[in-house]
Amino acid sequence: MLSSQVRLGEELRKYGVELAKLAHRLPDGVGEHDLLELSGRMIFAAAESQVQIPLLSQLPSGRYQAHYYGPDGRGYKAPTTFATEQDARDWLARVAGTLQGLVGHDLEHVAG
Repeated sequence: MLSSQVRLGEELRKYGVELAKLAHRLPDGVGEHDLLELSGRMIFAAAESQVQIPLLSQLPSGRYQAHYYGPDGRGYKAPTTFATEQDARDWLARVAGTLQGLVGHDLEHVAG
């Protein structure tokens, strides 16, 4: 059985994805950018809340691997590893900003 935190994280992710879909249907795109930004933050927060699916992991080498979830709900890894945890977090912050408005696009090349 899933923990409450995991269930809430999954619900938040679903709502974020649905919000992004709704944002793309707005007449003349009015307010679309703001809703997509909120959607991206919701999805990122949901992914970060998933205890058993960490966004950062330290490798045996001591370097850090960053992971993120796109608006499509799929998980992606950073194309490289990072020397410090802060470098990995900074990369994730840049990805979160880039994900705005990318629903339905090729997310493999977001932060290459």
